[in-house]
Amino acid sequence: MKRTIRFFAFLLAVFSASISPLHAVSLTQSDLLFNLDLVYTGSATPQGTAPWLTATFENVSTNSVQLTLAYSALNAGSSDYVSSWFFNFNPALEVLGLNVTLVSGVAADPIIKAADGVRAGGDLLFDLQFSFTANDFNAGDSSVYLISSTVANESIDALSFSFLSANSLSLTNYYSAANILGSGSWISSATAQTPGPGPSPVPEPATVILLGLALGGLTFFSSKRKPA
Repeated sequence: MKRTIRFFAFLLAVFSASISPLHAVSLTQSDLLFNLDLVYTGSATPQGTAPWLTATFENVSTNSVQLTLAYSALNAGSSDYVSSWFFNFNPALEVLGLNVTLVSGVAADPIIKAADGVRAGGDLLFDLQFSFTANDFNAGDSSVYLISSTVANESIDALSFSFLSANSLSLTNYYSAANILGSGSWISSATAQTPGPGPSPVPEPATVILLGLALGGLTFFSSKRKPA
C-alpha cells in the first residue's frame, strides 16, 4: 500500500513539472509566418529552392508588429530579384492608418496602402504593396519594418495580416504574393502558419525527459513489488 502511495505521489510530481514554465518555450516563436513556395501564374520557376521568400509578422508590443521580409532562396549569381510584395489586412480595421517604418535592410519605395486597392498577378487584390527598385532586393537580402496603427481606438497585432486576397473572378486567393523578375514568376503563400502560443505538434525536450522519468519510476516501483 505504501509503495502504491509513493508511486502515485511520484507521478503527481512529474505531471506538475511537465506543466511548469519549462513547457512555454514555444511562446518565443514568431506569431505569423508566410512561406511563398507556390508559382501561381507564369510558367517559369524562380532560381533557388522553395520557399523562395518568407515573411514573418512578430508582435513587439501592444499595437506594434515587426515585419521581416526575407529572400531566403540563396543562389549565387542569380539574376532574379523581388519587384513587388503584397499582403492583406483585417478589413474591419483602417489600412490607411498604418504607419510603416523601415528598421533595416532594403527599403521599399513606394509602400502603397489601399483596401483591395493594389493588384498582383492573376488579378488578385491586396491591401499592402511593397515595391522595390530593379535588382535591389536580391537572393540573401532582407527588409525589416515596424508597423503600428495611428487610428484612435484601433490596435493591431500579427494576426491582423492573416487574411486572404480578393478576386472578382472567384479564383484561388492567397495570404501573400510577390513578383520575382528575372524568371518572371508570380509566387504566393497559400497557408498562414502561427507557430506561436498554442499546442506544439512535437513534444518539447523537457516534456520528453519528464515522461522518461515517469516511465522509469513505473519500472522501479513495479520491480519492488516482485518477490525476491
